[in-house]
Amino acid sequence: MPLHPSAGAEPIMASRRSTAHRLSLVVAAALSLTVGTTQVAAGAGCTATWTVQAAPGLPDGAEVTAIAGLSASEAWAVGADGTSGLLAHSTGGSWTSSRYSVAGKAVSLASIDAGPEGAWVVGSVAGATAAPLVLVNTGAGWRRVPVPSAAAGATLRSVSYRTGDDVWLSGSQAGHPVALRWDGARLRLLPLPFPGFAAAVEAPLTGGLILSGQSGRSGHPPQAWRRTGSTWVQDRMPAAPAASEAALLNIDSARGEIWAAGWGRTPGGAVSFVYRWTGTRWAPNSPPAGNAALGDVLVGRADGHVVAVGQELCDPAACTAPPRAVIWDWNGTTWQQVTISGLDPAQASSVTNVDGDGQGNRWASGSQGGRPLVLQQCTA
Repeated sequence: MPLHPSAGAEPIMASRRSTAHRLSLVVAAALSLTVGTTQVAAGAGCTATWTVQAAPGLPDGAEVTAIAGLSASEAWAVGADGTSGLLAHSTGGSWTSSRYSVAGKAVSLASIDAGPEGAWVVGSVAGATAAPLVLVNTGAGWRRVPVPSAAAGATLRSVSYRTGDDVWLSGSQAGHPVALRWDGARLRLLPLPFPGFAAAVEAPLTGGLILSGQSGRSGHPPQAWRRTGSTWVQDRMPAAPAASEAALLNIDSARGEIWAAGWGRTPGGAVSFVYRWTGTRWAPNSPPAGNAALGDVLVGRADGHVVAVGQELCDPAACTAPPRAVIWDWNGTTWQQVTISGLDPAQASSVTNVDGDGQGNRWASGSQGGRPLVLQQCTA
């Protein structure tokens, strides 16, 4: 379920892609969709400071829900543009955007992940009823992947690419988390025996599978589940935060580390929490973010830093400035809030998604003033 921190604030809930080491795709020119494309040159280069990037090829009214970074000069972004799904590609300083449409229905794309053998997207098609949507591009354009009938009522929120024949999707159906696996030939449903919903999936390169979201138990606390072999386990979690609708919205792994982030609502705004997997349980390791909603986390494969992104809020009764995008960085010892160069303090802004290419080049997406926001940082 979408979570909104306060009246007038922009949506925060991000959708997950993993950060499996990505190589440049052969799908750069393969945006063959229902509606034509728009290509516009972007601007500044990438530096070690998080910086707002020009992205005029992204439609002004579009909502960018997820981004997948392949290098310092290439990324994919997905979301919604009116009643169409948005698929956008940046390469060599230019953004190309296309719409994926289904006649008479509303399409929304929630999550993207990419690797050397293709890019995967999940979302939904809504008409009289809603149906899950899965798209893949292996170089010949986007095509729709059939979803098994047993998952026809699922809401898909996240995708995690491990290899071309080992791709995982997650979401919820009938009050339970669900996972689907692409084995190179078809999607197969793996339901969980626990109540709740899954907001994110992570398929670590070392094996196993982790879902995160919210438990259906009393109090609806944040929850993670893992699959080892054919068995699902409900993980031990830290004490639930003093917040309503709290959920672990995103999860990431690299260098043997697994981290997750989420937030919940409080009377004056939000409280965020970041957890690290110790090997036996989840341990809290949250930045001193105060009244903020942190919805995504990235574990840097190149430097081991952990990046948490979201939106800094204020009590609606005492706000003197609009909510603003915020990024926190864990260097292995301490959390530090980092500067975002080019952000307009007079406009409401948020960062909902962050991704990296495994080589120190990072991308983030969100919104500013009701328009798509794209950020970059290059530490390589």
